[in-house]
Amino acid sequence: MSSDSVTRERIILVASHLFASQGYRQVSARSICAKAEANHGAINYYFRNKANLYKEVLAYAYRKLMQAQPIPQVEATKTVGTEDLLVWIEWYIGRLFSSPETAFVWRLISRELMEPTEAFEYLSQQLMAPVFLSLEQIIAKLIEPIDVVNSGALDTKNTVRLVSLSVISQCLIYLMGRPMIERLLPDLYGSIENQKILSQEIFRFSLAGIVGFRKQN
Repeated sequence: MSSDSVTRERIILVASHLFASQGYRQVSARSICAKAEANHGAINYYFRNKANLYKEVLAYAYRKLMQAQPIPQVEATKTVGTEDLLVWIEWYIGRLFSSPETAFVWRLISRELMEPTEAFEYLSQQLMAPVFLSLEQIIAKLIEPIDVVNSGALDTKNTVRLVSLSVISQCLIYLMGRPMIERLLPDLYGSIENQKILSQEIFRFSLAGIVGFRKQN
């Protein structure tokens, strides 16, 4: 690996932890270079500006998550069952309750969700959209028989999206509300067994909602 590549990767690694701990707007290019022991013009040289470096950091962080826990794949020819939804929820909760090595990723993403920057569109469309699509594919199969158009309800596509948002929101509350939840349930985040119990509760609640759609239609 060339010295340029080493320096570039070191800047990304340093910047990822600084952005995660302090936020994009609070971290200067100069402070990143200083901590990375790089020339003060290195960010312009390798990334053109701090905004482009931030996109690289988001991509790097998301790759770390995907390498540790890839999206569960459902075969195109396979009939999706309720167990696929449980597998997806267990996978997503496992990502949110991440290991110390990837905890900075969620701090970084949480900051971007609460204080969006110009990179928000990149984060949502390029990095998060594939995750949401994987859930939509499962939900679509589970509610496919419902004739929501003739029932006067939302069209099928929007119904799938809203149900998917409901499922993913139940998971994300354990990321966004973690400081409060840790005080209410101090043992929740430190146990793999608790993660499984939580995943099963989200699954049961979500499945009941899907069954409710079937009964109404």
